Amino acid sequence: MAQEYMQQNSGSERMTAEERKRHIDYLVERLNDAELKKRAMNLVLQDFLDKQKEYDERLSKLDDALSRIDSLKASLKNVERKRKAAERKAADLTAKLELANKNRLGDL
Repeated sequence: MAQEYMQQNSGSERMTAEERKRHIDYLVERLNDAELKKRAMNLVLQDFLDKQKEYDERLSKLDDALSRIDSLKASLKNVERKRKAAERKAADLTAKLELANKNRLGDL
């Protein structure tokens, strides 16, 4: 790679051994910097993915809680509907009992 670069950029000028060494050192330093950046980005990405997994788990728990709340609301609505029906029936039976008592007392 460095040799290709030197051939492309040598033109009519030739690089001295010291220039080639400095250029290679420069390229090696750039490669090391790129590798460090890549590792840092991978660590940041892994941290992000770990946090995302944690958030997904928390969101799943919240979804479960909301589902239970919806289920409880439906159950409560059903109980309320049954209670109102029972109250209506109790009121109807009370009225019938009062009427029966009134008729019975009237017959005496």
